[in-house]
Amino acid sequence: MIYENFIRVIYIDLSTGKIKIENRADLCEYLGGVGVASKLLEENLKPELDALDEGQPIVFAIGAASTIFPVITKTVAMFRSPLTGELGESYAGGRMAMTLFLAGYDAVVIQGKAKKPVYCY
Repeated sequence: MIYENFIRVIYIDLSTGKIKIENRADLCEYLGGVGVASKLLEENLKPELDALDEGQPIVFAIGAASTIFPVITKTVAMFRSPLTGELGESYAGGRMAMTLFLAGYDAVVIQGKAKKPVYCY
């Protein structure tokens, strides 16, 4: 977070239902949500697998301005694009960034495939 000396990341494995939380000081050198998400994607991506394989991650990270001015909050989603096989990214404004921030997280890494529809809260 902007006022801490670490980035708090929550890892969610939908296949096993396990959740792991890490405080990552090594991610502080990466700028904003795009930098953090890029590094987390690089660490968790499996290049030998298809883009739609359940082992591939999707990473959500909040932007640096999320803590300063709530109206300009942004969340970036980074993944391996099924269309090109290269880096895919998308941005969302609104509540997600502020919700993650208020919950105490800077990034979420989701992997796996649930046996039935699930949601995270």
